[in-house]
Amino acid sequence: MLVCNISLRAQHRTIAADLAEAAAASDASTLGLVVFATLVDDPASVADFVDAYLGAIMLESSSPTETLDATVGAPPPGTDTYYSSVVLLAGWEGANGATTYNEEKNTRAVTFASGARISTTQFKFGSSCFDYNGGSCTLADNIDWKLASSNSDEFCIEMWLMTTTTTPGARAIIGQDFGAGDHAFYLATTSTNELEFQADATQTVYAQWAVSSGLTWAASTWYHVAVSKDSSGKVRLFRDGVMIGSSTPANSAIANSTAALNMGSRLPIVAPWTGYMDELRVTKGAARYSSDSGFTPPTAAFPRS
Repeated sequence: MLVCNISLRAQHRTIAADLAEAAAASDASTLGLVVFATLVDDPASVADFVDAYLGAIMLESSSPTETLDATVGAPPPGTDTYYSSVVLLAGWEGANGATTYNEEKNTRAVTFASGARISTTQFKFGSSCFDYNGGSCTLADNIDWKLASSNSDEFCIEMWLMTTTTTPGARAIIGQDFGAGDHAFYLATTSTNELEFQADATQTVYAQWAVSSGLTWAASTWYHVAVSKDSSGKVRLFRDGVMIGSSTPANSAIANSTAALNMGSRLPIVAPWTGYMDELRVTKGAARYSSDSGFTPPTAAFPRS
């Protein structure tokens, strides 16, 4: 008999449902299944599920007993708890030198300009990445780029970056910025090589919500960079999982710009990042990284489901 003890979280109840259905369809002469469900995270919400899938499963068998403990407290391997909140996902896979690409979550077309391209020369995951190459790329304006309408709205922008120099200087990484009167946010480096995230709630003047201090860069090294905002309104800036800057603005809403989302250009100053980007992900509605203690950077490409 196979005994499965499942600690079931409400948001993952479909996993146990699939297991139960598979067991019910198995050969009863060789397999017995007893499923014990320990309900956590709002038991009432899964009561119907338990009645439907677990209550009737008791198949007798003469086979030896084997115990399998499967605590379902995280998504199955290769899936993302917040995938429904992802508004942009780009792995930049393509042929070397390609200048056509659709991001992967919503298949939105990316427009390349001034030398920007897909490159197989470098990559963090997969076999290619985005090469700024002195240029930039854009995605057309979309309400998805309005990342926060109130202090409690959460978001996360993250990607892997490589620089070709130890002193990148003032360089644009990603943002929605068409200059005075039509801007929302940007992630960039400063003239002193610090990472910074600036945003504006009213399209009047930017405020520096998070900036590093004493940051150094190694050429030809991949860094995981992330900026997140949690439900308290606190904004955190991370590199390689370490928090390098933070603040809690009095107003952490972000204006609704009509500008394109731009990787590599801030108007009126054009100053693209000197290097490469891989695995860009923008999540609207989840901070993902909301601890001052930091996190372990991803060790594989972001899940596609």
